[in-house]
Amino acid sequence: MPRKRDYRLPLSTEQAQQVTANLNMSYSKLDQALLQALQASANLVEVGISMGLDPRSAQSIFADMGRCTDAIIVGRERLIDAHEKAHRVRMRSTASEERMFGCPRGTPRLGMDGDGANVVALASAG
Repeated sequence: MPRKRDYRLPLSTEQAQQVTANLNMSYSKLDQALLQALQASANLVEVGISMGLDPRSAQSIFADMGRCTDAIIVGRERLIDAHEKAHRVRMRSTASEERMFGCPRGTPRLGMDGDGANVVALASAG
């Protein structure tokens, strides 16, 4: 059996791409949920003001909406944590090909092209 550091976990390119697509879809759906909750919260404030809602009732509703949006943001942070862990696992797998997702390895280096425009180049990793 190969040494642990040399062992690559079995993962096909298709599986890795599906995981990435699902994670990206999760970000999109969470962002849409956050947008919707923030819009609903703004609408509740506007309606509360226009109808003369008493301060205690308004505060209770606004606090609940704030907790709702906070929960979505915390959920998104947990998704980022899981995504980072999944990426580290993928980099130990047979699907760790550096160009698979269009993200070549190397150190980004900012420079100028011949026309004076900013460009980013990758310094080779060695």
